[in-house]
Amino acid sequence: MADTKEIAYYYPNPMWDRGDWVKNLILFFDGVALLVPEYMKEKPGRLDPAIVAGLEQHQLLHILEPEKVVDATATAQLATAMTEIIESGKLDNLSPESDFHELSMSRLGYYGNESIATELFDQLKKRGLAAIAKTASRSRCTLRCGLSFSCFFRRSCARTGRR
Repeated sequence: MADTKEIAYYYPNPMWDRGDWVKNLILFFDGVALLVPEYMKEKPGRLDPAIVAGLEQHQLLHILEPEKVVDATATAQLATAMTEIIESGKLDNLSPESDFHELSMSRLGYYGNESIATELFDQLKKRGLAAIAKTASRSRCTLRCGLSFSCFFRRSCARTGRR
């Protein structure tokens, strides 16, 4: 019987804020996994080169690409869960003045099943909970604060730049 490795999935951002946290994680797990979009693949090594190099040297860093792991099944599961939340009306009371936060299209499932992800995005947009943010190199979904998966979002507002 093969040994199963226990990998800690670092959550909620694609990269840790403090190296000490990852050093503590590695004491209890056989590795650390990050969900890093393809366009950010160099970010971990740029932000914390010493820790990333050490983890990579010992094969303890596992980079998960949402373009690959958020497949059609995951997109459908996300859409089902989010549709229930959206249709429940629990998000309807969010203030129109609340900030938007970015969510990469890959995490919303556009690479897994574009039509389901577009349908989900349209539901959010219809209720004023989503918009498209144009950046220099790509379009991104932006969503209002307060959604149940807000831990995926960046801290600065795509619309206003406020924190």
